[in-house]
Amino acid sequence: MFAKFLTTLTALLTFVVAAHGAERMETHTWLVGDMPIIKVETFKGSIRIEPADSGQVELTLEAQASGKNASQWLDRLTVKASPFGAGIVVAVKQTGLGVDFSTSRLPQREVNLVLRVPQPCVLDLKSEFGNIEVADDFRGQTRARVHTGDIFVGRVDGSVNAETRSGNVIISRATGDVNARSYFGDLHVGSIAGQAVLRADHGNIDVVNSTGSLKAEAVKGDITAGMSRQIFGDAHLETAAGDVFVDIDPDSELEIQARTSWGKVRSGLALEEYGKSSKSRLNGMLNGGGALLALRAKGGNVHIKSVPTYGL
Repeated sequence: MFAKFLTTLTALLTFVVAAHGAERMETHTWLVGDMPIIKVETFKGSIRIEPADSGQVELTLEAQASGKNASQWLDRLTVKASPFGAGIVVAVKQTGLGVDFSTSRLPQREVNLVLRVPQPCVLDLKSEFGNIEVADDFRGQTRARVHTGDIFVGRVDGSVNAETRSGNVIISRATGDVNARSYFGDLHVGSIAGQAVLRADHGNIDVVNSTGSLKAEAVKGDITAGMSRQIFGDAHLETAAGDVFVDIDPDSELEIQARTSWGKVRSGLALEEYGKSSKSRLNGMLNGGGALLALRAKGGNVHIKSVPTYGL
């Protein structure tokens, strides 16, 4: 198996001690196979992913600490790597209790990881306290989980699965499926080519351009979505306490079902209405009908706007 040939090529460690703190910088490099699974987990700090072309994974760690226990805190940081099939599992941990006692202001404790990975690959990233960033032009599958922090995914060729307990999720573009959730924070998605499932418990959901196959649910927040002229799948947008705003090209072929429990449905489209319509309910066909666009705002209003997309 390739795993037993996994090799640490370099491990460079540097300590810098300053008057009011200390820094630790190190670089690790490991060989991996084709289309590897790369798992990275850190107890604290940010993770940035940058694409590379070679068959190896390179990790750069930079950590800073201040206060009288700065050097001891940095000493307790460990980087452990284990083979995983053709890939690798990397864990950044801290040995010991790691508790700082001080009568002055809280000391600085910061960890930053930069990971350069081959393409394509499968990423599985997790940080307890920190941000996760995947740079543009990455090819592969991405799974990112954060307890407290933001997740940013640039223009990627592949699928994205992102979840944060407290923070925002931003995805510029994904050619594959997207599954994103934030418990306390907003979801911002640019262009979605595949199927998308989005949920924000306490935050807003914004989608710039969707071709359909979209399910967006907000518990306490608004949903704003721009629909492509050509829509290939059904879309369901629902918020329990907020408004739904949707921009639709007047040349699209859609079936629209919109309703509210306590608010109103406002539409700027020329629809062929059917069934029972009222101020809080609208059913209609646009240009003869097509994919279903279901809109529901239980505690707010639904706003449907006619916006030409010029073929986008």
